[in-house]
Amino acid sequence: MFRKLSTCVLFLLLGTPLAVMAQGTGTLAGRVSDAADGQGLPGANVIIEGTSLGAATDLDGNYRIIGVPVGQYDVTARFIGYTSITETGVEINSGYTRQIDFELQDDAIQIGEVEVVYQRPLIQRDAIGAPRVVSGDDIQNLPVRGVANVAAIQSGVVSDDNSSNLFIRGSREQEVQYYVDGVKVSGPVAVNQSAIQEQEMLIGSIPARYGDVQSGVISITTRSGGNNFFGSAEFVTSEGLDSYGYNLASLSLGGPVVPGMVSFFVSGEGNF
Repeated sequence: MFRKLSTCVLFLLLGTPLAVMAQGTGTLAGRVSDAADGQGLPGANVIIEGTSLGAATDLDGNYRIIGVPVGQYDVTARFIGYTSITETGVEINSGYTRQIDFELQDDAIQIGEVEVVYQRPLIQRDAIGAPRVVSGDDIQNLPVRGVANVAAIQSGVVSDDNSSNLFIRGSREQEVQYYVDGVKVSGPVAVNQSAIQEQEMLIGSIPARYGDVQSGVISITTRSGGNNFFGSAEFVTSEGLDSYGYNLASLSLGGPVVPGMVSFFVSGEGNF
């Protein structure tokens, strides 16, 4: 007999930047310049590999790509007569602008294509306060489960034992606001752990884009499909180990519908 059943089904079709704006997205911006004299290169192409997203630089070599789904990407800068540069593992966070600058070498120097491994900066320039972002991969490796439990291990957060009540900076549990893909949710949320792309926690110094918040914000960005099929299945049980008999089953699946244009992601979880 089911004592509790919580099912979360997420179906995302991604085709163009406009199609993904409803989901958590960020911005990629920066400058492409000549490595020799530092002059901006107008008309250089900056491409996010594996997607249809990209931009050309302006007269000063600046570029901006909006509506980039949360995740990690390889970003390539190209300009005729110059050696291309690819920066790998660039991390895009929901609601923030990631600054990536490129310095291209003239092809006359005769060097091969350059690959740079991205390192996340210690300070997020456009962040207010000190947001704490935990990626989906890190959540999978944490010794806790659930949105509230991930938030509870952050400094300044206290939780009730065996409950999802959070007390941030001494506030009441009702003063914590939750968002899922930018949509305000009343009360604690139950999102399949494998469906989380990143979890952002704002503790104090709340940005103006969040209204009616007194203590903290927990913002969940769910995963989206990609050009390759992926998925996971999980079953957790305490049958035979205690008298409660806790059972949890979860399943997620994502992949392309039209490679490079439309993809899907479906996730579900139930406990009984």
